[in-house]
Formats: sequence, structure tokens, C-alpha cells
Amino acid sequence: MGIMKKSIDTKKKARDYIESIVQDFSNYCVLIETYTVTWKEGYNDSGGIASIEYTPEMFSANFYLYEGFSSTTNGINKFWKTYVKQVLSHEIGHCYIWELEGTKRDIQKVSTLIGNLFLDSWEANIADNTK
Repeated sequence: MGIMKKSIDTKKKARDYIESIVQDFSNYCVLIETYTVTWKEGYNDSGGIASIEYTPEMFSANFYLYEGFSSTTNGINKFWKTYVKQVLSHEIGHCYIWELEGTKRDIQKVSTLIGNLFLDSWEANIADNTK
């Protein structure tokens, strides 16, 4: 197998992994009912490798992932996988922020969002302790 073929295979595996995390996160996030993934060249407006557009009225998220995101200079390893999860969780965080903007019920919404995060972590802790 040539170097070019191996590079293409690694890039495809990286993209597949990233898209699987997007799917897992979107399924887990109570604010996202539908989502899309679009790969783009270059970087986003802030020089980053991922962006999200969230439409609260439709519980819809559009993930924009940039080519640099699927670059794996050291291969697909646990450090790279952790990095992917950190980047995507940051983007999910934007959904929660946008859900709060423009309403007079911010305190109620913040309480609900924090409560959901608390409940999820509590349930995960219970699940860990019963294994």
C-alpha cells in the first residue's frame, strides 16, 4: 500500500470517527432533534476547525467541520479522540448558550439546562456504581 493510499484511509477513518461522535453527541443532547454535517475547506471565521449553527425553534444543528479537523499527524490515538470530543462538546455548548439568548425566562432556562446536566452526571455516576 502506498503512502498516499494510507493517508486517504487514515483521513476517512478520522472523518468517520468524528461524524460518529457528532451523531452520539446529537443523540444525547436534549436540544438537538435533527442535525447535518458539512465538511469544508480551510477554517471558520475564528480560525477554528469546527462550527455549529443552531436553530432553537427547530431544535436543529448544522455542524461545519473543516479539513484540518480530520488531520491526524500522530495517527488516530486516544489523545486525538479526546481532542475531537473536546472540540465537539464546545460546539454543543453553543446550542445551550443560544437557547438562552433573547428571552425573559433566562433564569428558568438556565436552571433547566443545569438541572439536566446535573441529572445526566448523577445518572452516569449511579450507573458506574452499579456495575
